[in-house]
Amino acid sequence: MDGRLEPDNNILLLSIDEKFANQIYSGEKPYEFRKLCLPENFSSVYLMENESQKITGKFEVEKIHKETISQLWEKFGKGISEYERFHNYYGDWDVGIAIEIGKIKVFDDGISIEKLNNSDINWSANEDFDFVYLNNELVQMISRESSIRDGSVSSKNNQRVNNKPSSVTQSPFETREIIRSSLVVIKSKLT
Repeated sequence: MDGRLEPDNNILLLSIDEKFANQIYSGEKPYEFRKLCLPENFSSVYLMENESQKITGKFEVEKIHKETISQLWEKFGKGISEYERFHNYYGDWDVGIAIEIGKIKVFDDGISIEKLNNSDINWSANEDFDFVYLNNELVQMISRESSIRDGSVSSKNNQRVNNKPSSVTQSPFETREIIRSSLVVIKSKLT
């Protein structure tokens, strides 16, 4: 596998622009588009915002759609992405993926990559990484260091997924939970 470490799970940390992270967290962006440099199977995605260099939330993966770029645009991109930006992102790539976003969790306070780098946990990532695999130790640290709001929005249809009635007027991200999963780092550069 290109000299990369094998993951001990299927949880990824992806870098993303703040604008798109916010669209995911609000439920208005039901798909995250990526090139084929990602692993084939993963179940959860943590998001690190490029501007702040902080991990600000996560989402569960409903499905990974692998399609030609024109099929991705027709099936998933229209209405949620700008045509020119979409095609410029993929450039000369023939095939890409649309990650269908499931249950969303947003952290009250993000945790900085610098803080993770200064911890005793064995991992490394710099500003240029596009994804790393996550292990239990790092996810537990993220859970300890960041309050988590229940993302109570399913990106699929913008419906509440908690047990509170929809008539309650409050933030959809109020319920706390502890995330338990995994983290082994693999540095990869999407080009």
